[in-house]
Amino acid sequence: MADSNLNFSSIVATPTHHSWSQAYNAGKLFAVLSLEKEKKEEQEVTPSEDLGVLGKDLLSTFEQEFFTLETKDLSSIKDAILRTTSKIPGSVRCSFSCAFLADSVLYLFVAGSGKIYLKRESKFGSIIDFSENRPDSIKSASGYLQNGDILIIETDSFSKIVSLQNLADSLDNQTPSEITETLAPRVHEKEDQGAAAAIIISFKEEAADISALGTEDQTKEEMPVAEVQSEKATQAPEEESIEEETPIDEEPKLPPTRLSQEEDEIDDDYPLPQKESLNFGPGVRDDIRGGRRSFLRRFKGIGGLLSQRRMPVSRIGRSRRTLLTVAGVIILVILVSSVLAINQRNASEQKALFSKVYAQAQTKYEEGKNLLDLNEELANESLSEAQKILNENKDKFKKGSEEEKKIQALLSEVNKSLGGETQSSSPTGAKEVAKSESKYLSLQIDNNSSHFTQNENFVYFVSSSGVTRVDKGNDDEEAVIEKDFGSVGGIGAYLSNIYVLEKDSDSILKFAESEGKFTESSYLSEDVEADLSKATAVTIDGSIYVLSSDGTIKEFLRGEEQTFDVTGLKKKLSSPSKIFTSRDIDNIYILDKGNSRIVVLNKEGVFQSEYPSGVLKNAKDFEVLESDKKVLVLSSGKIFQIDLK
Repeated sequence: MADSNLNFSSIVATPTHHSWSQAYNAGKLFAVLSLEKEKKEEQEVTPSEDLGVLGKDLLSTFEQEFFTLETKDLSSIKDAILRTTSKIPGSVRCSFSCAFLADSVLYLFVAGSGKIYLKRESKFGSIIDFSENRPDSIKSASGYLQNGDILIIETDSFSKIVSLQNLADSLDNQTPSEITETLAPRVHEKEDQGAAAAIIISFKEEAADISALGTEDQTKEEMPVAEVQSEKATQAPEEESIEEETPIDEEPKLPPTRLSQEEDEIDDDYPLPQKESLNFGPGVRDDIRGGRRSFLRRFKGIGGLLSQRRMPVSRIGRSRRTLLTVAGVIILVILVSSVLAINQRNASEQKALFSKVYAQAQTKYEEGKNLLDLNEELANESLSEAQKILNENKDKFKKGSEEEKKIQALLSEVNKSLGGETQSSSPTGAKEVAKSESKYLSLQIDNNSSHFTQNENFVYFVSSSGVTRVDKGNDDEEAVIEKDFGSVGGIGAYLSNIYVLEKDSDSILKFAESEGKFTESSYLSEDVEADLSKATAVTIDGSIYVLSSDGTIKEFLRGEEQTFDVTGLKKKLSSPSKIFTSRDIDNIYILDKGNSRIVVLNKEGVFQSEYPSGVLKNAKDFEVLESDKKVLVLSSGKIFQIDLK
């Protein structure tokens, strides 16, 4: 995308002694930076303390770091930002939001705090909303652009001055310059708001057809799947158009009616309209034929009645016979025309319903596909709406009809995008191994406890009387903690310490070992109020991760709750039961029993991969051997191995 296709404008507040902001642009690199420090009594400010000097130095550093990168991608740009923000003193609060466009790929970053919004057609929502207030904390995202997209990158202070509703209202049918003219008075009328800054960027593609953007290595002749599907959806109703239909009020040519003829002879004399020319649904021709035969049987019944009364045909006048013939023809015409009209009306109604349902669902599906890399929440919302439309209307079309087939095909694509494909119930990807492969799992086979953990030398589990440990070397059992825990939500071991989560009291108890004895204390800080009532398991790598039955994960570090969001999952966790990580591995592993899979996240909560297998549906626990690229699973009293990629 050429630079000429980028149209942007910025808003920057007037700096003060304790707040400063700036908007930055170089080519396809955009950033807003603000710095704030605590208010103090007015006093002379030295150059080293001046926020403007520090801010300009940071932007200069970032520019040098960025433009010396050999490869500019999500990871390298993130490192450049972190190297820049590392120069910020601890007494200064930083808000840094950044966007970089490489061809059609958009990279987004927020360090410390800040917000980035996207408007795409009628959709408007946040891509990144981050407020960690630490310059060494950063959140990132990437995705593809579409024609007409408007991107807003702003500092945290700007978002507090300009409400989301005011921002959304200003975006309708306006250029970036007009938008900033609308919003600027709101910023400048506020006193002491020197940390407010924003850049509004619009993207316009000169090419005629840019309904979706592909990856860098696609040629102009190639088109992404989403775009191809969009074209088909637009053309589908036209492809369904029927051939020119016979008008209902046109009088068909009828043969003479002969009362004495047999039914089959009458059918031969008066061939029925063909389904292909009128495009009725399957079975309509038989309905017409059946209705016409029924009428002819009644018509011949009149002849039978005359015969029973022994009225010779010769005694019936010619005019009366003509009248009866005309009456029969009129009744036949009315009956056939009624049947044709009813079926034509039904066919038209089905066609209109299909066009409406398919178009609505296809539009929502395309919206979801296009937003999937930019905002997963908005994407899943659109995909769910498409799924709802299709499910509510799929039974309104005749089984086996073209309309029903197309509805089912689109529903399958929607389910696939939502991660809704049915997993195999067979043990695909898993093989049974000897119990000796895992001392940790083999000790659980005949043990009814639900909560186990281990360290290098021992396996620990919660019993009715407290915590028991088993020596891995000689299988000796020893009760090391005597306590009635009530409802337990998980147990974890870290170094020589044991941690037990109590759901009843929403607490995590720490048991520190010293000379063979364990001393109890509360792990969580006094001011932490965490709902742990749904906890199912815990794991520790320095931080404590708590897995809940609703699929959420909480992270605690040094007794304080941290921000931890699971992102990138197309299919939500269902009845997750176990979670595992350690300080020696890079990822977090979750046993998602409801979906018969093991889900892999990195330690920022971003989805990495999944391993489906039928054995996981009944799994009790698992052990990850990341260095050996395998996971061992205890299921139905047996141990299975799943290989990692």
